[in-house]
Amino acid sequence: MFRRLLTPGCILLLIGASFSSAQEGPAGPARGAMRRAAPPGVEVSSSSSRQFTIRAEPRTGWLPHLGSATNIVRLERSLLAVSCERVKSAVLTSLGLPDQWHDRIAIELHPARRLDEVIVVHSILSGAGWSYRVELPDTLERERLTAALVEVVLREIANRKSTGRNVEIPAWLSLGLARELLQSATTDLILDPPNQSQRGVSFNPVLRDRQHADHLAHSRQQLARRPPLTFTELSWPADDQLVGDALESFRSSAQFFLAALLALPEGAKDLQHFLELLPSHLNWQISFLKAFQKRFRTSLELEKWWALQVVDFTAREMGETWPPELSWQKFEEILHTPVEIRTRPEELPLRTEMSLQTIIAQWDPARQEGVLEEKVRQLGILRTRVARDLVPLVDAYRQVLSEFLAARGPLPNTLASHNQARQAAASHGPQTLRELDQLDARRSQLRQTTIVQTGISGGAKGR
Repeated sequence: MFRRLLTPGCILLLIGASFSSAQEGPAGPARGAMRRAAPPGVEVSSSSSRQFTIRAEPRTGWLPHLGSATNIVRLERSLLAVSCERVKSAVLTSLGLPDQWHDRIAIELHPARRLDEVIVVHSILSGAGWSYRVELPDTLERERLTAALVEVVLREIANRKSTGRNVEIPAWLSLGLARELLQSATTDLILDPPNQSQRGVSFNPVLRDRQHADHLAHSRQQLARRPPLTFTELSWPADDQLVGDALESFRSSAQFFLAALLALPEGAKDLQHFLELLPSHLNWQISFLKAFQKRFRTSLELEKWWALQVVDFTAREMGETWPPELSWQKFEEILHTPVEIRTRPEELPLRTEMSLQTIIAQWDPARQEGVLEEKVRQLGILRTRVARDLVPLVDAYRQVLSEFLAARGPLPNTLASHNQARQAAASHGPQTLRELDQLDARRSQLRQTTIVQTGISGGAKGR
């Protein structure tokens, strides 16, 4: 649970040792005050978009010895300006948003007093609108810095439509997205000061190959030792969940939760909508359910979905995955339904296979229901064993079928209600068929890529 300390004109939210947020009311300083003249000795830099202003106090006193520690960064004013832009760009890319910033963000660097020093993010509302100030120690953990920058960028996006209330960014979103960005970035988001020099030019050597990296690998290792948190634990973390080893578990679970949301059809678009709705509700959970209402109609459905993700993850980590050829074979077996047909009553039945499209377009709803529900169940089991490259595609098929069944609703007993179910299936059928056609095209392309990369048999079945 967040701990709230109320003082005249501000609300302080403490999120463990990661960072905190403060809001000053309308009587607080205007945005112009954030661009005041720098005191003597304070150096100022602006980022390339001019959204970020970096103020750095002279470095004095305590200076920790970092040695070979790669998780700790010593911040330099000009490099931090670049890092701010890189983190912002990564956030916008992950959510599919353009860079249309509205309010300025001031970063104030001060000499670090200890490595676990609290980071403070001020959200300030004045007659001129919103502005933000982040108080940063100049030496801190790389992931804590990234989380603070993600927090303030998300806050600036969400507050654009707010007229008086500072939005609440849930910890799972800021911490989960920070880890996701750090693990999936193809270039460094947080720049270190140069540590080598040649012919008068300072530089950092970088050797990086993330082309085929599993961005969840680190979190997988953590969650293999400590099970993923429940949705309730992610939503309302206790103070002791956000420090030490428990914080590491929270970050890993948050990244896993965020990655599962982004893997949903239009998941990034729904997260955009979530940010837009945050100013309208005191409780972020209400905004979340409204944004994801096509996926989860109630919080109970959301909790069940997350519990299934955890079960799938646990099963996958405990068991070995199939090699590509066997994965494709099992996948194709589920997507094609064997049936027996007779052209004449006196003839022996002929065995053939029907695609999902044929079942949805031609079969009676009563015959569809049992078959499609079984397909959803089989795909859920399949994802725990197939090669990792196939998991997103398996999830996509399962999602499309689940949405079709949910839109049609359960089959009723009366004839009139049965006809209504038939009409509902007919109205949602064309969209489902188009989505399945698109998935089949993706499957065919991925299959060809797998054949080229692994040299496995190319005898996969078509639709």
